[in-house]
Amino acid sequence: MGRPLKSEDNKRSIKLFVRLTKSEKELLDNKIKGTTISLPDYVRQAVFNKEVVVKRIVSPAFKMDIGKIGNNLNQIARLFNTNPEKYKISQREFRMMEEMKELLNEIKNKL
Repeated sequence: MGRPLKSEDNKRSIKLFVRLTKSEKELLDNKIKGTTISLPDYVRQAVFNKEVVVKRIVSPAFKMDIGKIGNNLNQIARLFNTNPEKYKISQREFRMMEEMKELLNEIKNKL
């Protein structure tokens, strides 16, 4: 059993051919290179003023490295919090560490 047939309104049966310069084509290819979006989907989203959602393909090793860095920061924070008299850090340094943790979380959430 195949997939359900689309109604006539939903069929994309009209072809559109566009001429580009070599540099325009390279620019377009670079925008979708390493992503999960197809060229036709990218163009449709851009043309119809939709937010162009491009999800980059990220290696599992990179994701794991980001997680390890976050884990290391958490361990450092725990050490400072459990022995404040032994490991004296300034409020500025503590804030910087917290900001790094937040940035790492943002990166992880975007992957």
